[in-house]
Amino acid sequence: MARAPKERVEQAAAALLSPGERVTSTGSCWAVQVRPRVPLFFLARQKYMMALTDRRILVFARGRRKPEPADLVIGKRYESF
Repeated sequence: MARAPKERVEQAAAALLSPGERVTSTGSCWAVQVRPRVPLFFLARQKYMMALTDRRILVFARGRRKPEPADLVIGKRYESF
């Protein structure tokens, strides 16, 4: 049962992978969307599901249902960071 969230994130990420790209790890993370003129201290964190590939990071919004490709919040190559 503990592997179910990992498998769901891998399935959502599989639909977004480029040819030859592979998922190396998955997990959850906390993040906040920065807003102008609001200190980070006052913003609420949210939990997201994350998939790391050999080329980029994919972050999915969490919900009551399994993550889908439409739930992608961030999909950036490592070079852009």
